[in-house]
Amino acid sequence: MSLKNGDLAGTVLPNVSIDEFEPKAGDDKDVIVVAFYLDDQNPADDLNTFIQRGSIDTLDVEVSPNTDEEGRYLVFVEMSRDDTFPNKFQALLKDVGNLTGKMDWEVKTYLTDDVVYKFNDPELYNNIMLNPEEYVSKDEYMKESRQREVKEFLKDSMLIYLNFDGNNVTMGTNSKKVIAEMVDIGDYDTVIGRNFLAESAFDLSSKTTEARAVEHILGNVEVLPIGKFLSVNRDDKVMLLRNTEILYRG
Repeated sequence: MSLKNGDLAGTVLPNVSIDEFEPKAGDDKDVIVVAFYLDDQNPADDLNTFIQRGSIDTLDVEVSPNTDEEGRYLVFVEMSRDDTFPNKFQALLKDVGNLTGKMDWEVKTYLTDDVVYKFNDPELYNNIMLNPEEYVSKDEYMKESRQREVKEFLKDSMLIYLNFDGNNVTMGTNSKKVIAEMVDIGDYDTVIGRNFLAESAFDLSSKTTEARAVEHILGNVEVLPIGKFLSVNRDDKVMLLRNTEILYRG
């Protein structure tokens, strides 16, 4: 029996993910995986069949064999990674919306972590890699993104050089350099919260040698010990360092 308008009303969740899962029909760099979430298997099977028989050009469509950690069934839709994806994706949501009724779709991509976009937000498509030649893994993208954040955070400092090696950052002047593991960076409240730190943990009574050294080479920050970290504070931003080592140049 073919599905009619509204047949899947109340069964499809408004959440949609892009590029979170690996494709079966090809390589990550060539294939985008769109995932829909449903609470029950029968509607998931119906949606799977509907998309397979639809007019949208797809490479593969299937239902997840098991539920995720929240007990949801997923319908995976694999599509070519190219400039046609945004239009095809919006057409796909329109087709699915005919079965579900009006949906306030919330879309996440693997490049943006917890940021949620509306399906017609142009910024969403700025965060989807459409060129296979430019595709990078999430780990590589996050590493490059984190390095850009650090460079922006330190752009007005007194540093002469700034280098990265994995999670380690090397910051230096003519006479001194600091090597440390860069643990996190971002808005103050967000970083302190997601690392389970409390303002009461800041050691305001005495600054360590490492804290003073980082303050000295940067020049425009406040550095405070907090537990096993150094908190490098500037305006409403913070960078957390760990395993800090000071080297002096002779």
